Amino acid sequence: MITQAIRPRPIMGPEVAMFDSPFAWCPKCGEAVLLDQTRRECAEEHRCGDIECPMEGCFVGIDFRNKQPGKEEENERLARAP
Repeated sequence: MITQAIRPRPIMGPEVAMFDSPFAWCPKCGEAVLLDQTRRECAEEHRCGDIECPMEGCFVGIDFRNKQPGKEEENERLARAP
């Protein structure tokens, strides 16, 4: 008789969520917010509006609606730096 090792099944379903994004508890809206988004995206998602956000410096997302500095602008900025 051949026996097989019994492997535990991974728990998957609505009761388990896996996150690879950093998140933190927001004192303003009282919910967990993802930090890999912009402050504007978070405010839209959690309906905070245009308020002073207590987590302003925590977001690391890039707002592609605004013009991002290109290579030329970055080189000019570095050339002017002391």
